[in-house]
Amino acid sequence: MKMEKKDLKIVFFGTPDFAVESLKRLVEGGYNVVGVVTMPDKPAGRGHHLLQSDVKKYAVENGLHLMQPVKLKDEEFVNELRSLNFAPKISWRSANQLGCNERRN
Repeated sequence: MKMEKKDLKIVFFGTPDFAVESLKRLVEGGYNVVGVVTMPDKPAGRGHHLLQSDVKKYAVENGLHLMQPVKLKDEEFVNELRSLNFAPKISWRSANQLGCNERRN
């Protein structure tokens, strides 16, 4: 029995702006992205306004479950991850192996 894309429960890990394209391709490709993990918002500029990563912006705009742990070993975060009952974890690097990082012209 062949597993379909939508049957996979994927958690995407990424923060850099170039990771958005991989996440977008997974979502648009019909993969079941059950969570997105990105770094917490960081103060920037003179006013120290919080700066959101592009990955966070994309996740929020597309209604994806967003997690921004301060520490990956935080017990609350680990429990939240476990509750998603996912496999596999997808990072920008592994999305590249799926062919999701090719640039569109």
